[in-house]
Amino acid sequence: MSEESRKAWAKGKLDKNGYAESIIGAESHFCYYCGRYGDTARHEIFGASNRQQSKADGLWISLCPACHKWEHEVGLERDGMTLKQIGQMAYERNHTREEFMKRYGKNYL
Repeated sequence: MSEESRKAWAKGKLDKNGYAESIIGAESHFCYYCGRYGDTARHEIFGASNRQQSKADGLWISLCPACHKWEHEVGLERDGMTLKQIGQMAYERNHTREEFMKRYGKNYL
C-alpha cells in the first residue's frame, strides 16, 4: 500500500482491502455493464502499476463473472467510451487534467 493509501486508510476512507468508495457509481452486487444482480468482483479501471492508486481513488467498478472475463479478454465500452476514459472523466470532476496525467501517466480523452 502506498503512503498516500496508508494515510487514506488511517482516516477511514479505505476499506480493509484498500478500496475507497467508487466514484464511478459502482454498486456492489450489481454488474456495471449488464446490471445483473448477484456475484460480482471489483475491477480496477487502471491496473498494473496504477492498481493501488485506482483502488484508493475510487476508480473501480463491480462486474459479474461473465463481464469481468470479457473485460479482460477484449475490453468493454459503455456509451462508446472505454473504462479508462470513463475513469479519467470521473477523476477530473474533482481534479485537473494535469493532476490526472501526473498520477496516471497518460491522457485517455
